[in-house]
Amino acid sequence: MAGVAGSTSTNGSPGVSGKDASSTGGFGVSGTSTAGVGVLASSTSGTALQVEGTSTFSGAMATASIAATGAVSGSTLAARTSISAPSVTASTTGSGTALTGTSSRGVGVLAESSSGTALKVAGKLELSRSGLATVTKGGKSVKVTLAGVTSSSMVLATIQGNAGAIAVANAIPGVGSFTINLTGAAPAAVKIAWFVIN
Repeated sequence: MAGVAGSTSTNGSPGVSGKDASSTGGFGVSGTSTAGVGVLASSTSGTALQVEGTSTFSGAMATASIAATGAVSGSTLAARTSISAPSVTASTTGSGTALTGTSSRGVGVLAESSSGTALKVAGKLELSRSGLATVTKGGKSVKVTLAGVTSSSMVLATIQGNAGAIAVANAIPGVGSFTINLTGAAPAAVKIAWFVIN
């Protein structure tokens, strides 16, 4: 059975409303269950669960859908173990960020699928480990400094525009940088797009 169960009434008033009055660092609503549901919130047409502040889960949270009309970040939703959901949807208006995943050492966002599409992007894709480098006229190479690059990194590079018979010979990664070499001297300034993996 549910530790705390709340369902909205017909006039839209909250089924369960909790506010910590004794301390600014306490819990507004706390629900625990050894084998059932600690907190159950349901609504036929309104918002089943509204959180104003940080939510922390000491166990796993399973849901059929997590929907957010504003930004969802680690400061809003924190889980000590895992959050399992078949569908996570976040949307925002204007130029804000709908969904954010951050990690100082681990994985910010993990997308995986055994037989389907792990990650699908509809629209522009912006990557911090990509950019443009320029080989000056008469030059044969350009060095790009980028934090986190190692000798095991994979660098993809392609010339932007017409450089005649000149092409990218190779891209050699090092520690904190990589070098893009051409097959010959650049007849004019040559722009090269690059993308680093790992």
